[in-house]
Amino acid sequence: MKEVSIISIGNEIVKGRTVNTNATEIAMAFTETGFYVSRHVSIPDDCKTISETLTASFKEFHITVTTGGLGPTFDDMTIKCLARGLGKKLTLNEEALNIIEEKYKGLKLPLTEERRKMALFPEDAKIIKNSVGTAPGLFYTLDSHKIFCLPGVPKEMRSMLPEVLNLSGKSGLNYVSMEFNISGVMESSMAPFVKLLMREYENSIFIKTHPVSDEINDPKLTVELYSLSDKIGEAKVKMAEIKNKIEKWVDNQRNSKALPGTGK
Repeated sequence: MKEVSIISIGNEIVKGRTVNTNATEIAMAFTETGFYVSRHVSIPDDCKTISETLTASFKEFHITVTTGGLGPTFDDMTIKCLARGLGKKLTLNEEALNIIEEKYKGLKLPLTEERRKMALFPEDAKIIKNSVGTAPGLFYTLDSHKIFCLPGVPKEMRSMLPEVLNLSGKSGLNYVSMEFNISGVMESSMAPFVKLLMREYENSIFIKTHPVSDEINDPKLTVELYSLSDKIGEAKVKMAEIKNKIEKWVDNQRNSKALPGTGK
């Protein structure tokens, strides 16, 4: 199972000024293509923190994806700090420089030092073209580990995500999921039965209950079943079995006694 670490960089994320939609989109994209997203981390614009966090993630996880810190301002330092952590020299990437130069030339603007900064990459790193904005993304790999650094602007990140998924390769697994709704049962009442089912299916299917209303006065749940599996058919059969068992359990509870919170 290939694990993914998502790291969001920026004071605006950490302090809550900006809602972190990037992490959600990236996580969904990797999950739906069969990868296991192990964590989301948000860190500030601090070079020591960035360097240590990215380097540790790169060593531990198969794939690390970062967003933020690729632009022209003083606090855009992701690539510089990554290079420091990897022990790599920062060099001017000619391909990135040409792309950036052409974009500003089209706007009849000079290539300032701040704009040239966006073309500095660690040696051996490759660029990911930015079709929406100016700052290119970064791709670096060593052995079986890969790191991608993407812009923090959501539409720019989104434009690069297909290429990131392509460069990440095949996960070897498929994401299989099912959702259904039940009512009249509290999440806390159902919790012991869910635990038994998880044990019965040896954690091959993850069962997650999501309350959608007031547990005390009007208990309603959405039940989510999902799995990362190399056997889609087998996973679907198990999910159908679990759904049937849960629905029967709810019916039995109703037939045997009043359910707490139902008023029946």
